[in-house]
Amino acid sequence: MKLVYIIAQGHTGSTLMDCILGTHPEFISNGELMYLNWQLERTKDQKKTKVETQTLCTCKKDFRSCDYWSKVFDEVKDKSNKNIAEEPTSFDTAYFGEFSFKERGGFKISKENKNNEKKVYKGLMRGKSLEDMLKIEPKIIDWLKNNWLLYESMSKVADKSVVIDSSKSFLRMLLLQKYRPKDVMVIFINRNSRGLTSSMKRRLKKMGRSEILALPYVIFTKLKYRFKIRAIKKNIKDLTYLEVDYDYFVSKPSDFLGKVVQKLELKNEYKKQVNESFYIDPSQQHLVAGNPMRYKGRQKVKYDNRWKKSLNKIELLALNLFFGEK
Repeated sequence: MKLVYIIAQGHTGSTLMDCILGTHPEFISNGELMYLNWQLERTKDQKKTKVETQTLCTCKKDFRSCDYWSKVFDEVKDKSNKNIAEEPTSFDTAYFGEFSFKERGGFKISKENKNNEKKVYKGLMRGKSLEDMLKIEPKIIDWLKNNWLLYESMSKVADKSVVIDSSKSFLRMLLLQKYRPKDVMVIFINRNSRGLTSSMKRRLKKMGRSEILALPYVIFTKLKYRFKIRAIKKNIKDLTYLEVDYDYFVSKPSDFLGKVVQKLELKNEYKKQVNESFYIDPSQQHLVAGNPMRYKGRQKVKYDNRWKKSLNKIELLALNLFFGEK
């Protein structure tokens, strides 16, 4: 089994990429798996699950009723004796309590966990070994074993050899890569600052906040993201990765899929779609979380060029100054 882990900033197409990859017969598309425990915890009362609150699988069934996920939970129970469906937190895959999501009604993360998380993250970014990290928090090895058991269970139930996780968490990716370097491939998504700014302006408008905040936010976060990627490529040994532009995988999804297949050294024998008419269908996949577009069923992959109308001359000039994007 191989794991493809997607790293990206928010609003850069990670869910779409996940779904594009999921069209291949050997890939199982799962969305942001870091939210699985939390989704199960907040849906114990299954009567409240609905698309509007994004508490359903993309097959539009409760996770416990979904044919795929219910079998995954049974497989995990057989291997670990943990009933993740009834007691989600008993099978801890959270890495320092990430399934808490307190801002969304979850649990509070302890101060000790927060401090240890920072130490481990900094150490991993500098290229420290997994053994060094276990000295800070011995539980890491249990979290890693649980996560890998979950991935293997998903692979077995789906009868597919490649699991996709678009959680975007640098910490989770770094730990998984240290744990199974030969079995983890990372995809870094780069989206141009114009598209990011346009997306952020729409998000701020929905939140009732000033769109002026979009430009400084994008400049800061994109520069920070670039710095992280450079550090990872420099410091992490045995890193298997692809760095992909949003414009490329959205405008040429079939070519992108072929590139990933080649990187993973899989057989190139599968039904290929054409770039100009490439369709995804998340309703036939089983995504845990991600962009709400995952509930829209079959849809054509389209390039988002709304930035051409939503950005003003000052914003375009500033982005060109910082990122050289004309």
